[in-house]
Amino acid sequence: MKPETLVLISGPPGSGKTTCLREALALLVKRGYSVRACLSEATARVAPADGPLALGFDLVLLETQAGGLTETGRFPLARRDPPIPGPGPLRKRMQAFAFDFSAFSRAVSFLRGPVPEILALDEVGPLELNEHGGFMPFLLELAAGDDLSRPDCLLMTVRPNLLDELAGECSRLFEAARVECVVLGENDEECIMTAAKRIADFVSETEDGYHG
Repeated sequence: MKPETLVLISGPPGSGKTTCLREALALLVKRGYSVRACLSEATARVAPADGPLALGFDLVLLETQAGGLTETGRFPLARRDPPIPGPGPLRKRMQAFAFDFSAFSRAVSFLRGPVPEILALDEVGPLELNEHGGFMPFLLELAAGDDLSRPDCLLMTVRPNLLDELAGECSRLFEAARVECVVLGENDEECIMTAAKRIADFVSETEDGYHG
């Protein structure tokens, strides 16, 4: 039953989850795999003493075109509300995001395109797991479909406090043969690239074993 492989990339905010995922996808495209991905990329960051904070996110659509990983769309997804810091601790006064939910509609339309070998979602969080919004309706739709409508491999990013919950939900929905969890620490370029290669190798080995 597809997907036969699940890869969950986890780490705190600013640890490089999206960068790691993008690099892993680029490696897999170079190895000949077809990819379709929705990435949430930070528009800018500030760096208070208690850790980096993103000021907003764009939803970026990526797919395999002409043998490369190509950006085919970019939409505003979320912005801090209010965007200008006010009184009080920085993390608390910049906690809330204002979402443009039309971005998810565009993303789902994109994801319903030709079925790739590898599908990636960045990120799956409280909106999906607690409110059943965001990407969750698409994941449920995917789970209800047959193997012809599913990718071979599903990659997702998630924060550490939701990792176990997402892993359990994915196992329930997809009954995947193998699940790999990759946990990032500090945002270190060498560690991110090492993790990206580990993910690409895991996917390649699993796919070769499944189809071999």
